[in-house]
Amino acid sequence: MDFSRYDGFSPSENENRMAMDQGDYAENYGPTVFHYTSIDSLHKILEGKELSLNNTRTMNDAKEVRSFIENLEKAVSDDLPPEHLSESAAFFASLYNQLEQAYPFASCFSSLEDDASLWERYADNARGVCLAFNTEALYRMFRKTSFKFNNIYYQYNIRNHFLYPIVKEYLETGKLTGYASREQLAETIIAVSALRKHASFQSEREFRLTSFYVPEATYTRIEFKVVNGVIRKYLNINLAQLAADNGVSLDDLYQRIIIGPASSQNRRILQEYLQYAGYPTLAANVYKSDCPLR
Repeated sequence: MDFSRYDGFSPSENENRMAMDQGDYAENYGPTVFHYTSIDSLHKILEGKELSLNNTRTMNDAKEVRSFIENLEKAVSDDLPPEHLSESAAFFASLYNQLEQAYPFASCFSSLEDDASLWERYADNARGVCLAFNTEALYRMFRKTSFKFNNIYYQYNIRNHFLYPIVKEYLETGKLTGYASREQLAETIIAVSALRKHASFQSEREFRLTSFYVPEATYTRIEFKVVNGVIRKYLNINLAQLAADNGVSLDDLYQRIIIGPASSQNRRILQEYLQYAGYPTLAANVYKSDCPLR
């Protein structure tokens, strides 16, 4: 799937993207973004120099990706004349089938530092770490790739979304506005769906790095891992290659590490590990969480 041609942004998202293109990363996302993860994943990021993106179909929101498409289908079908309902059913059945085979991958970040709910959900029940990334360096690494860095949207009226009139017009008249093919429209719907989550997650203040798998990209690879007794699929990014290609120092990319409130990780040993792994600046910026989570 050619994710590089994806232009599936609502007007507010377009404003964010244009600002990012002009270098206003800190204004839109803050100078630092935070990634909550396990100690095992931290080791893979720092010593393995790889970032794993999760399959969005197996994340902790059970309706991830699918809920946006379901809302779009219901609104369009409710508003179509009865004689076009069969076209709608066929279009969305095809879309759900495509979703099972070509879904976006995502790595999640937040603007919240040392947050209790994020510790519990994403950092091995608060036994992991919160890794702080320099927003500008992170953007510079990915700006020439197929990856997109965007806000997550929690509240929206599906009939106000830019895709609603396009899909409705296509199913009602056969006219496709703004897209070269039905397949390209489907790709955009799936891509946009990865930027929406249920409103109950809005306290996370999430940002995402997202992409489909692009086989031609030399800096990514697919990996299968056993997690909690099931095999899961991940998209791994070669951080060392991307950093070298874009003039970014990995030691500058990471600003600090916060050790989880329930972690037994020794701070001094973690600092020694960071020195050993080649991150002297990061080694000087290791802290224990202030969160009183038990």
